[in-house]
Amino acid sequence: MKRITPIPFIIALLWCCLSANLFAQKTISLPKPKTGTSKSGSSKSSSSLSSNKPKSFDEVENNPKKKKVTKSTPLGRAFQDMTARYNRYFNAKMKYDESNKMLVSKHKEDFNTTLPVYALKGGDGKMVSFNLDEINKKASINIQKKPNSKWVDDSYLLLGQAFYLMGDYESAVKSFKYINNRFANNIRMSYDTKSKEQMQKLRAEEQKQVKKDREYDRKLKEQERQDKIEQEQKKRDAAKKETEKAKKERLDKAADAKKDREKDAKERAKDRAKEIKEREKAREQDKKQREKDKKAREKARKQGKPLPPKTTTTNAKDKEAELKLEKEAKAQEKAAKEAEEKAKEEKEAQEKAAKEAEEKAKEEKEAEELAAKSVVQERSGKEKGYKGGFLRHTLAKHDAMLWLTRTYIETDKMDNAASLIKKMKDDKRFPNRKKGDLGVVEAYYYLQNKQNNQAQVALRSAAGDVKPKAERARLYYILGQLAQEDDNHKQAVKDFEKVLHSKPVFDMELNARINIAKSKMQGGEFTPEKAIAYLTKMSKEEKNVDNVDQIYFAMAEIELQNGNTDKANEYLAQSAEKSTNNKDQKVKAFLKLAEMNYKAEKYLPASGYYDSTFALIAKTDAKYKEVSERKSVLGELARDLKTIALQDSLQRIAQMPDKERKEFLQNLIAQLRKDAAAKDTTGMAEVNKTKMSDSKGSSGVSYFYNDAAKLNGYKDFALKWGNRPLTDDWRLAAKQNNATTTDNSNSNVDTTGYDYNKLIEMASKGELSVDAIMQKLPITAKQKAQSDSLLIDAYYGAGKTYKESLKNNKKATETFAKLMERYPNNKYAPDALYALYQLSTTDKKTADANRYKNELIEKYPNSKYAQILRDPNYLATLNAQKSALEKYYNETYALYQQDQFEEVKKRSSEVNTQFIENPLQPKFDLLNAL
Repeated sequence: MKRITPIPFIIALLWCCLSANLFAQKTISLPKPKTGTSKSGSSKSSSSLSSNKPKSFDEVENNPKKKKVTKSTPLGRAFQDMTARYNRYFNAKMKYDESNKMLVSKHKEDFNTTLPVYALKGGDGKMVSFNLDEINKKASINIQKKPNSKWVDDSYLLLGQAFYLMGDYESAVKSFKYINNRFANNIRMSYDTKSKEQMQKLRAEEQKQVKKDREYDRKLKEQERQDKIEQEQKKRDAAKKETEKAKKERLDKAADAKKDREKDAKERAKDRAKEIKEREKAREQDKKQREKDKKAREKARKQGKPLPPKTTTTNAKDKEAELKLEKEAKAQEKAAKEAEEKAKEEKEAQEKAAKEAEEKAKEEKEAEELAAKSVVQERSGKEKGYKGGFLRHTLAKHDAMLWLTRTYIETDKMDNAASLIKKMKDDKRFPNRKKGDLGVVEAYYYLQNKQNNQAQVALRSAAGDVKPKAERARLYYILGQLAQEDDNHKQAVKDFEKVLHSKPVFDMELNARINIAKSKMQGGEFTPEKAIAYLTKMSKEEKNVDNVDQIYFAMAEIELQNGNTDKANEYLAQSAEKSTNNKDQKVKAFLKLAEMNYKAEKYLPASGYYDSTFALIAKTDAKYKEVSERKSVLGELARDLKTIALQDSLQRIAQMPDKERKEFLQNLIAQLRKDAAAKDTTGMAEVNKTKMSDSKGSSGVSYFYNDAAKLNGYKDFALKWGNRPLTDDWRLAAKQNNATTTDNSNSNVDTTGYDYNKLIEMASKGELSVDAIMQKLPITAKQKAQSDSLLIDAYYGAGKTYKESLKNNKKATETFAKLMERYPNNKYAPDALYALYQLSTTDKKTADANRYKNELIEKYPNSKYAQILRDPNYLATLNAQKSALEKYYNETYALYQQDQFEEVKKRSSEVNTQFIENPLQPKFDLLNAL
């Protein structure tokens, strides 16, 4: 007998299946097609079906071209199963896996914060939207053209996953719910043994159940709304009671304070009346004594005798006593006012603390209610066993439930998520192979609700069941981070070691090893020295050469924990220097250095580090605003401090004898030329040397593989241009963004002298000479006056920055005092003295405050500050005048808008007669001119 070859036999079998499927199936619910359908029409229909991809789940279900489920033979179903799987579903699944891998590879983990349970979240798929659209199209066509296939539920699952990644949560939820409601425990939507009446009954039951679900959701939302209304009402009632109580207390306190003030006023009036009587009596006595002295002097003059000395009067003493009384009265009034303000602040602080305590108690109560609340179990149809047929297949139901739970958590529907988790845990037929995934989604639920202890239990349970090692490593890493947060460092070490055993990606392995060193030190297993040695050994390993910046940063953190700031600074500087590829790590190193120096009040180096951080930090970073503000403030301070240092140096050199000055400048120029040569040697000279060795075919390393040369080139570029993106026309594109930085850098170069960078530049170009420097020295009286003017401006600017922006009273006091010491009659003297008075008052240095106050009143009696100190109501008067002036201007501008120009001119001419000070004069001039 001749042997039949397998390939023709398989082809014949497939043709039989196709024939059986085409001729043996009976349509149950699909009406008969209209006659006259041509071949071209059929082709057109198929083309339009494949080209119109659905945008949502509703478009998939409501597609008019969707085929109905038919009654077919086993061979027909087998054919549909095979063609559905190995055609569109296979391609769609391949696209989904490819997209998932691409998104995961592009995702950058932040290992310094607790990792999320899932690397990807809803909406992250926008960068692969084309692939997701293809998945959407292929899966929906599979559903439409192969309704009898057992891969329909898998196609719906793919649809839901694609919707989730695109951020279409509503369609995703509908897709996952449809799988659970439509398929239950059936592997396909086939009704092989059901009559038309049974199908209608099943649909009616489904509709009835849908109505029940909707009614349940409606009642649940109504209950939530009522609970929210009741809570808001209770909150309003409590707030109203607190407000009334506080108001009553304030009124009572104000009444008591008023009584005390009236009592004090009466006592002071009584004392003043008594003092006035005593002064009048003293004046009468003085008058009599003066008359007596006058007679005695006349008598002595007539007799030719020496005139007797004048008797000391009590007028000076009276004036002194009067001033003293007035000062005491003002001091008492001020003390009473301060006591009243202090009482008010204490009351507000108590109210705030009570409110925070109430809110915290409320949050704890709500958390307890959520934990104690019984989760309503969703309906579940009659559980049936199933047997897979040819090419045994599993249900998509359980995956759909897991993804539905994940979507609920993502959309903050925690009650629905809790209900599904409970349902899956109570289901005895839930597959063991999915227990790990269930534990992961449960941990995700607990972490989102800040229930870390329950999350750890779920993660530990899931980690043993999760099969892919990469996912298992992620779970153990999260467990290690949670253990660190709980100060359970021994457990953290165990979890991070399990990460290493799970063969994670390189970045996770590196950070796990760093965390092992930290946890061992904090747990007492390592001394700080041993931890540093452990990390130092890591930094020398060849595989870590590109990540040594992270290791140095971890070493710096360990030194900081042990109070070794100098060593921490050294490691952070190395981290920033070695970070040539990792921009985020360089930002972290610079920012840490900036914050350390800022905290230590080393503002000049802090300014440089904030400048470096600002040049690299992303605008979306949470620290961007703070970095920008501090860069601006410290930049102004650094400019003033550099001006002070530069002008002091120039004046010191100018005061030297000619011979000594010339010798000093020659030595300085020689040193600067050495510095310039050294800088060139470490920069372009090294690059040129490398290029030459390469051109000769030697074994030298190319420039682009030379880390030292690249780093120096990067430094030179960043110094001149800042951090520029790799784009076309980057000079123009970044011009606007870097305008501020360029201006700030140029403002550091003083026009009357050379800073260090300028001198280095001149030395490298051969332009540096004794005569060139001599031209900038303040030798003449005019140059000295110009230098002093710069010093005065710098001292005042630095003091103002210390006082107003940095709130450093000590530095501000020192700077203003230095200004007044070197230049007592400078143009900012009234402002500086008033600032010193305010600072001394704030620091409760009464003697100093009085000294500055008296000096200000004595030297500058007509200044506004002197008037403020003499008259406490003067400031209020100034503010009232300012408000009146602004109102007057607004009225004038309104007349201008109404074209009443004569009235505008009249008011503009009268403004200076009505107001003593008119800072808005330019605005009035502009109105008058227009």
